[in-house]
Amino acid sequence: MVAFLKDPSGPALWEENPEAKDVVHIETEKDFRKLLKKEERPVLMMFYAPWCGVCKRMQPIFQQTATETKGKYVLAGMNVHPAEFDGLKQEYNVKGYPTFCYFEKGKFLHHYENYGATPKDIADWLKKAKPVSYAVCSNS
Repeated sequence: MVAFLKDPSGPALWEENPEAKDVVHIETEKDFRKLLKKEERPVLMMFYAPWCGVCKRMQPIFQQTATETKGKYVLAGMNVHPAEFDGLKQEYNVKGYPTFCYFEKGKFLHHYENYGATPKDIADWLKKAKPVSYAVCSNS
């Protein structure tokens, strides 16, 4: 209900989905920066909009990957559609949804752009994180 009141145009956010217990949901830019500053493990952040079809399709895959890689990596999600996040979107070159950003020791290193990925694809990529050259799908 809280998520609906914050953004009635989208489905329930991850923090209200019991299956998403292994995805860290970030709500504020302050919390995002705090995660990057304090987290020792690599972080794969999914910047998304709740109305985005590709995001909806990727959410269960991202959730499963978070469960399968728990303890080694942190998979986090953040709804950056609201205008208050325009600066953050510009900083990390978020021009469409979802945008996946990989961080190590608080520093942005790569975008992950395989929108047709399986949990295994993402987990394998995390082991040797480097830019992926897959065709980018539309956000429809």
